[in-house]
Amino acid sequence: MRGSGVTDADEVDRRVEARMLRKQVLARPDAPTFWAIIDESALRKVTPDLADQLQHLLDVQRSNLRIQVLPDRLGPHAAMTGQFVLLDFPEDPGVVYLESAEDQLFLEDPVELRQYELLYGYVQSSALSVDDSRAFIQERLSAIT
Repeated sequence: MRGSGVTDADEVDRRVEARMLRKQVLARPDAPTFWAIIDESALRKVTPDLADQLQHLLDVQRSNLRIQVLPDRLGPHAAMTGQFVLLDFPEDPGVVYLESAEDQLFLEDPVELRQYELLYGYVQSSALSVDDSRAFIQERLSAIT
């Protein structure tokens, strides 16, 4: 959090708490589907003291929680402008969640949602398969421990 420019202690605590709650939700037997695509460069920034985070990425994967790695060798990709989260609900319209160092934003406009869904599709099709991504994360973990 501090590395992304968030320096206010209360804001750091609030954002960490939100991530810990998300972690609990994803650990439940009835957890929602979660499919993440992580840029290889982010995984290369993990230091030995954060190795448990890579192990967690390996441990949590199951049929409704998948992780793919977007390899650096592909060069520029469709989502280079930054991270985003697509939230899809069974009975409500989907939204796009964007987070910056200063703010959070929810995009609800159907045109914007379709644009981000298209971006996600491009990035997912370029990423390593789930199995190859697991192998990549395991290799990265072995390299730093």
